[in-house]
Amino acid sequence: MEIDDHYGDLQELYFESRSGDLIVDMENAEFGVLTKNWRRINVITKGDTSDLFNWVNRKDKPSSVVIFKTYDKDIQFSAMTFEQVKNMIEQSELIFVTSN
Repeated sequence: MEIDDHYGDLQELYFESRSGDLIVDMENAEFGVLTKNWRRINVITKGDTSDLFNWVNRKDKPSSVVIFKTYDKDIQFSAMTFEQVKNMIEQSELIFVTSN
């Protein structure tokens, strides 16, 4: 019940994602890596960590985000640019998990 209360409409993002998944906000050209525990999910970006709810709602309106996973655990997303991530999506190198 705590997940439902905290994440509301975003609870599917919580339940469908895993630690290490990539979250992408195409509208604002931003991305981060998810870390998840039994109560919360955080988004790690370059130099910042935010709760999923706060990261999605950080602008004037909620962002539309997409979560992807990869089987290549050696990819260092923290060293990548948004353009590199966008190219990986376009080339189907990332696997769609869910979106809001």
